[in-house]
Amino acid sequence: MKSFFDFKINENINRVKYNNLYYYDNNFYFLTTDKNIILKSVKLLGGPEHSDQINKEEYIFIPKIKIFDTEEELNNFINKDIIIINGITNYFSHYYEHNIGHGLYDAIYPSFLTLLDFFNKDDIYTNLINILHVPGWKCPLNCSRNWILNIMSKFSKNNNLIKNNLEKDKIYKFEILIAGSGYAGISSINKNGIMPGKELLALEKFRDRFYEVYNITKKIKNLNSINIIIVDSDRYSESDKEILLKINEELKKNYNCNYIYWKDYINFKDQIELLNNTDIYISACGTSMNNFPFLNNNSILINLGTNKSGDKNIKQLMEVNMCLLSNNLLIDYYDIFQENDYNYDKILKLINKNINLYKGIENNIIFKPILPNYIKIWQELFIDNENEFKDKNNLDELILRMNKDLKPDLVPYRYPEILIQNYKIDTVTKEFLNEKNKLYLEKIKNKYNKLLY
Repeated sequence: MKSFFDFKINENINRVKYNNLYYYDNNFYFLTTDKNIILKSVKLLGGPEHSDQINKEEYIFIPKIKIFDTEEELNNFINKDIIIINGITNYFSHYYEHNIGHGLYDAIYPSFLTLLDFFNKDDIYTNLINILHVPGWKCPLNCSRNWILNIMSKFSKNNNLIKNNLEKDKIYKFEILIAGSGYAGISSINKNGIMPGKELLALEKFRDRFYEVYNITKKIKNLNSINIIIVDSDRYSESDKEILLKINEELKKNYNCNYIYWKDYINFKDQIELLNNTDIYISACGTSMNNFPFLNNNSILINLGTNKSGDKNIKQLMEVNMCLLSNNLLIDYYDIFQENDYNYDKILKLINKNINLYKGIENNIIFKPILPNYIKIWQELFIDNENEFKDKNNLDELILRMNKDLKPDLVPYRYPEILIQNYKIDTVTKEFLNEKNKLYLEKIKNKYNKLLY
């Protein structure tokens, strides 16, 4: 059977669906009698590759074209023992064995968006995983790649097929193969400042599918018993942790509040169950926060932010692009930009404000993320129509650098708040913006009193 394809572009993301795609001799082949066929490449990795040691060609997907003069000649070619992979196969790359956040949102979520582009949110499919290895890298922790791979398999409702393990002397035929994760992950940056999939309610569908495959029934809200968790994070200083533990004790007087460590929840289902029963989730940004999509409808996330980025003092809220992807969670933020450090009274005041909002569910309070001013500034800088005050080419180049599509790249400093705050990074050899766009950015910023709200 000859091959067919359907190519789509949604939210500037290239995706493809192949029917009757073949794999042998370590390559995918598109078999056809059409001498004019042209295929386009898609990216398999949801975010930029951070190590700078993996060849980009390893996660760019475009089959080779094999042309036959007649369909009879094509059918004779494949008239052999072939391993047929029936149904839908979802092809993507993965290389974070140590980080569940990247596994969930740079691998599973982008591949789920690909499914939504071509099929139904509930469909069963096979993961075809292209596992990337960073040469010489060893996880500094007690890592298990299988832990994340098992979650991937559970989510697909089927088995994983590891592309690296396909037998070299066999011919495989994929009945349907879909691909196109590039720029859909949490680590990617776009001009909107929000991860793709918001209008599709993709984050909610993602959560609901996890609830389904782990057989979790959504909790019914009880305003007389509010459950709060404060999540431990490696980003906290000793004084930060002291403040949060003290806040935890204060909240315990009136609410079911617990200071938790994700390492105590080894079973992923237990983590989702905890979030299903959580009404208010409080955390620094980063991996400790990134289970918030599993919160039930009309719950609250408070992103405390951080004033550290590696060895640099940089005030950030970080994964706000995923916070804003939600459609039915109230997401609020501690003003780390103004306060610089954690402050007991101000954090407690923020929490109490949100507890009162939560109690107002019955008054038809609309639960949605707060859009920070700095994201509004980012959107106006990048999305606003071309005008004489800005240099579009320089802005397009900046997005490419943040996504590691152009050197010198800015992957470690890709968060919009770093640009908006005009940080000077000593390791960045080429500035973020040229002089024209710097002036334009300041003009936009003058409209707002604060970076947050």
